[in-house]
Amino acid sequence: MLSGIVVPSKGDFVGTPIGDMIRQARLSAGFTLEDVAGQVGVTPGALSHIESGRRLPYPQNAARIAEVLDLPAEEILTALDEAHSDRRRSAAEEVTSAPKSYSARPIEALFAQAAPRAQMSAPSLRQSARWSDDTAERLTALDRMASGAADAIRTLRGLLDDDDPTVAREARRLLRELDVRLPEE
Repeated sequence: MLSGIVVPSKGDFVGTPIGDMIRQARLSAGFTLEDVAGQVGVTPGALSHIESGRRLPYPQNAARIAEVLDLPAEEILTALDEAHSDRRRSAAEEVTSAPKSYSARPIEALFAQAAPRAQMSAPSLRQSARWSDDTAERLTALDRMASGAADAIRTLRGLLDDDDPTVAREARRLLRELDVRLPEE
């Protein structure tokens, strides 16, 4: 625990968002992000994200922050629980308020979405498969493309029985476009 901290009295932070609570306690104690982050075991950037409300701390980190800043643990954990509840509530509102419509996308977009982000993008995979002079690179590109295609086909097959007939129809159309045998064929 850092020395020289002004101990807040119980109830000082009731209703305060967790990030604001942490920032207020840190600033009133005169500590930098680096001071507190080092004691908690997180990076200063992570602590900054927590203070700004862009991220929520893990419960064990919230408890460590409370210990380092001499905050009442129950208040910081209550604020963390309220923040999680708020995020779940707004996520649920987004889902219920979003219009349930489906628009057809080109097949290339489906494959690009199915490809893992760490891999090369779809155009560079195609370019490598077609134009590279290195056989191993071409085979790697083909393997990655096949993996993305297999994921997309599995997804499309799963959508054949979707409750929304428009989605099921579009999945069937895309599978036919890919020359994939459909279950009834």
